[in-house]
Amino acid sequence: MEEQELGNIMTYTLGKNTTRIKASESSLYTPEDFDDDLHSTRQIKPGECIINLIRPQAGPITGKYISKELTSNFLRCTFDSEAMDVWYFCYQFNASRYLKQQINRFNQGNTASVKKLNIKMIGELKIKLPEMEKQKIIGELYRFTLRQEALMQQQVTDMTKLSLETISQIEEAE
Repeated sequence: MEEQELGNIMTYTLGKNTTRIKASESSLYTPEDFDDDLHSTRQIKPGECIINLIRPQAGPITGKYISKELTSNFLRCTFDSEAMDVWYFCYQFNASRYLKQQINRFNQGNTASVKKLNIKMIGELKIKLPEMEKQKIIGELYRFTLRQEALMQQQVTDMTKLSLETISQIEEAE
């Protein structure tokens, strides 16, 4: 299994500082947009993803938010989709112990109240790259798991809402 530094296989574009974004420009990409992309079933853009620098997570880019302006809390990453699967990268960045340990080492000793990643740190992270077929299997399982988690969370929310509405109707019937 080949190991690569992300800086050798990816290019990065940091979002704009919010003070430099004009009101007339397109709407801003938000953490909610990021979560929606991560848990969506929409078509993704191969070879591209977004890293949330505040809560170290990676997610795919979908067509729904591609026109939104990234702030400096997000990093757009581009890489060869023949060398690395987007969902495999998201799994490695978000859930694998191997990358989490590296990210935690960068955050040790950081006295800032918000431990924000930067491009230099991300470029120095090392990722294990198995054959593409194995990457696709791992990536697809991770995507399926995220989607199932989102559906189950929606079900819990719906059940809670229904229960509270039922209780309210019972109270009003008195």
